[in-house]
Amino acid sequence: MSRRSRKERGGEGRKVLTGIRWAESPRRKNTRKLVEPCYSTHRSLVNPIIDWGDDDVWEFIRDRNLPYCSLYDEGFKRLGCVMCPMGNKRGMERDAARWPRFYVIWLRTFDLMLKKRDEMGKETIWQNAQEVMDWWIYGKQKEPEGQMTLFE
Repeated sequence: MSRRSRKERGGEGRKVLTGIRWAESPRRKNTRKLVEPCYSTHRSLVNPIIDWGDDDVWEFIRDRNLPYCSLYDEGFKRLGCVMCPMGNKRGMERDAARWPRFYVIWLRTFDLMLKKRDEMGKETIWQNAQEVMDWWIYGKQKEPEGQMTLFE
């Protein structure tokens, strides 16, 4: 089984606990529930701290003297993938400056995407990986019509 399959199919037929909280985003506040089905697999998601605020999380950590990632001490509010495509311009710029090797890895990935599009005879609005990066960080209000994603 591939790594991606394990991640996406892990917990099939079971209840999976998450750390999702409404305080993390307005979208989560409006869409996520304490218990919810996962439609891509036969499992249920249970979000036991869904109604916790940031202060609740930090109180829990401090009361139990639990270890946590030092990035929070540097002002990070949430942690996720480096240069997350769901992130905003400021977060992507911050990540690119802090972890420049990831910036280079993303450029290589964009090169591969452009090469694959060319091999498939698909057009693109970009001439090179840097143009994709610039669009990704600064200009992606919506996907260009007919644009293939990184995973196609």
